[in-house]
Parts: sequence; structure tokens; C-alpha cells
Amino acid sequence: MANAWGLCKLTDKYGRFVDCHIVPRSFLDLTQQRGESPLRVYSLHQRTRSKKSQTGIYDTEIVTNDGERVLARLDSSANRVLNAPIARRAYIKDERGFVARDQDGRRVGYMISPGFYADLKLFALSIFWRASVSKRPEFATFQLDREIETRIKALLSSSDPSSSEELSILITRYTNRLGAPFITPNRVTVMGVPFVQTTLGEYHFYMKTAAVETPQPIDELQLAPHRPLRVLIGDFFDTRFGQQIRSRFRQFYSDDAA
Repeated sequence: MANAWGLCKLTDKYGRFVDCHIVPRSFLDLTQQRGESPLRVYSLHQRTRSKKSQTGIYDTEIVTNDGERVLARLDSSANRVLNAPIARRAYIKDERGFVARDQDGRRVGYMISPGFYADLKLFALSIFWRASVSKRPEFATFQLDREIETRIKALLSSSDPSSSEELSILITRYTNRLGAPFITPNRVTVMGVPFVQTTLGEYHFYMKTAAVETPQPIDELQLAPHRPLRVLIGDFFDTRFGQQIRSRFRQFYSDDAA
């Protein structure tokens, strides 16, 4: 069945809608490469059930071809940066110059070049924007404030990542062998500052939603144009989200999975 015609929510131009993946296809492919097919989709909202998807999550009434080209470019760029093998030289070093490790001997994190600031920030913004404007039932309980939604749309349309303090983005990575589940966006508070958070492709993404400066020390972890991004690596179940997922979906995540 052909997609409907209408106004693209990104470009405001009339045309035929195309399939727009909320979870980018390249990240869906990652789950299949890791043996996690179909994609597991979880929501922390109590009225929303978990589900499995063979084709990922896509919406047929968000963008036309022009809008999809903008999103597809960001998806491809993020895939090249985030899903590439981590080079040894990229790992965070300790004061002796060795790879920094936590008390359990696990690497604490790695660096990503500031040259990827624009594409990574716009990619992260686009994920939250897609979920917010989507009419899919998985996102029925999530919507950004209209002002933020409109601002992200303008930034995406102009390829402008803005400053590191506006709609700040934090990215962390988890290490468990869980495939790459998708946790739908939800609202969280980090050091008293409101953020929204989502999980996909072995990464947690956070976006600041308040017009305040990011507090120390997490301000040093947010994407910035003039310094490398520090991506901390941790146990999925050490996070609040991981604990909630384990509690709600014990049939998938036993103690042995950690």
C-alpha cells in the first residue's frame, strides 16, 4: 500500500510520505549482527507493554523524501562513528598513561573526536524529535514541549547544532551482552536538571530540556565543539533504566545475563 501525501513535518513541504525509522536502520542491523533479532522494544511507562519487532520502529507520516534525506545522512554519520570498533588509542588514560580502569578492571571510557560534534548532536536531537512528533503507540506517553520540538526542527533543517549548552547531549555506553534493545524516550532528572533519555544501539542518549547551564562535573561529559567527547562505559544494570528494565522484564534479563 502506497504511503499517503501530506506536509513533511521537517521541511513543511507537501509530498508523499516515506517510511521514517525512529530506530535508524543501521542500528537495527546492529542488533541482528549481534544475534538479537528481532529488535526488543521496551517502555518504562507502566501502561505500555514490551514488544519485539522484525522491521524496527518506523512511522509513515513524519517526513517526505526531502526530510528523510536529512535524517538518513545523520543516521549514516552516527553509525560510522558510534558503531565502529574502538581504537586502543581512544580509551581514556590514567595519570601514568595506561588505559584507565575501574575497581573491577573494566575500561572506564573512551574519546570521540570533536570533529563529529555537529553530526552526533543533530543525530541525537533527531531521535528525540522523531519520537515526539510520531503518532506511533510506543511514543504515546512521550512528547517534548512545543518550543523544544520547534527548535529542534529548525536546527535539523539548517544543519545547525547550536552551542553545547543549548539542548545539551550526553552519551554513555553499556558493556553487557544484551544485543541492542531500544528503550523509548522518558523524562529523567540529572543533578537536579531535567533531561530526556533513550537507549539504542548499546548507547544511552540524554538531552537537556531546561534553559540552564549543565552542572559540574557532567558539563565535561556533554558534546562540545572544541573538545573530545568522553563516552563513559558502564554496566547496563547499574543504571536506573537497567534496574527498571530488569525488574519489569525478568523473563529476558536474568542474573546470568549481567
